[in-house]
This record gives sequence, structure tokens and C-alpha cells, in this order.
Amino acid sequence: MAFIRWAESKQVIRIKFNDIKIFNSDKEQAENIRYLSKAEIDKLKSGIRNIVENDLKRGTQKPKRNALWLIDFIDWQRWTGMRISETLNLRVGDIDTNNWVIHIGSKHFTTKSKAKQVLPISEVEPLNKLCKKLLQGDRGLDERIFSHKDRSQVTRLFKKYLRRVLPDREEITVHSLRHTCCIELLRAGVPIYTVQRWLRHADVKTTQRYADLLNMDISEQVGRAINRMT
Repeated sequence: MAFIRWAESKQVIRIKFNDIKIFNSDKEQAENIRYLSKAEIDKLKSGIRNIVENDLKRGTQKPKRNALWLIDFIDWQRWTGMRISETLNLRVGDIDTNNWVIHIGSKHFTTKSKAKQVLPISEVEPLNKLCKKLLQGDRGLDERIFSHKDRSQVTRLFKKYLRRVLPDREEITVHSLRHTCCIELLRAGVPIYTVQRWLRHADVKTTQRYADLLNMDISEQVGRAINRMT
């Protein structure tokens, strides 16, 4: 994309960016899969809360402007599996509270595949509850769900608290929460094609890479199933 933008600026080519679709090869998708356990997630959120509450007492963070929002952000990322760019560009109007559907891709933002996508959350109680919390107050339809648009700043803030609470998990990033979502859904027994649709992977082979990490659980899972049958 960077090359195409440069070439267009030099008038070497003329192209409409909305017509461009990016298809990742298996090699491009072969990123390291890093994720957090539920215990680590709970520890991280609890640690953030304790740090911020102490900062509020000392006056180093302000009551109306502090890092407590990061706790909701972490839950949002691990439950929706959305990419950070998708979340930071999500607007109030992108959440249909009548049908409980999250629309990803709008006039403000295009998805990685350039296609508009949806997450149906009518039966996902934690996400419903979080949406209601985030939508409280008189908010305009074009207002961002999370009032933070700078990806770099959000990434630095996340890493700051991660280092303080989970110093041995330095390799974890915000994107790791997407990995966490995928791993936990597969571990809970959600069919791989359902997980593919939820994470919006273009190819089920990508989802399969996460499933391969769970081969260690195969005996336990099959054991539970057979035990129920006997």
C-alpha cells in the first residue's frame, strides 16, 4: 500500500484505493501466536485498577481522565477479537442496539479486506453488558466508542501497565488479545469455522494454526466427551 501511494503521488499509476483488496499469503499470516490465560487477564485488570486508584489518591491521575478505561478496552479486545485499528475507529453508530450487531467498516474506516463486516452479539451477554456501559450518556453517532484515536499512544499505555503487572510477559501486545480470543473460543469447544467467522479470518487455515496449539488438550477434550457418553 505504501508503494502504491508513492506511485500514485508521482503519477506513475492511477488507482482507486477502495478497489484494492489485500489477500495475505500463509507466510504473511505465520505470525507468532502469543496470548494470555484467563488468570493473567484477571491479574492484569486488577493490577491496572490498583495502580490507577493509588495514582488518583496521590493526584498523579485525574478522576475524569485516567487509565481505568483500559480495563474495558482489554475486555473488548479479548471478547470481540477485533484488530486495534478496528476498535479505535469504531463509532457509537456502528453498534446496532436494536439487533445487537457490531458493524465493522464504515465511512470512517475500511477493514483489512475492504469489506463491511458484522459481529452478531445478541447472545453474547458480557459484550452486551459492556456495550451498554460504553454507550451510556448523550453520545453522538459519530463519536468513537473509545475516545482514543492514536494507536501508538494506546499501545504504549497498554505496554506500560503490562510491564508493571506482568513483567515476565513482555512479548504480549494489544494484538495478543485477538489471539487470546481465538484460543479461548477454540478451547471452549466452539467449532473452528464459527471461530473463523467471529475472527473474520479470510482462510480457515489461519484459524487452524491456533487450533494446532491446542493439541495438548486433545486427550482432555476427548476424555470429557467419551466420559459423558458412557
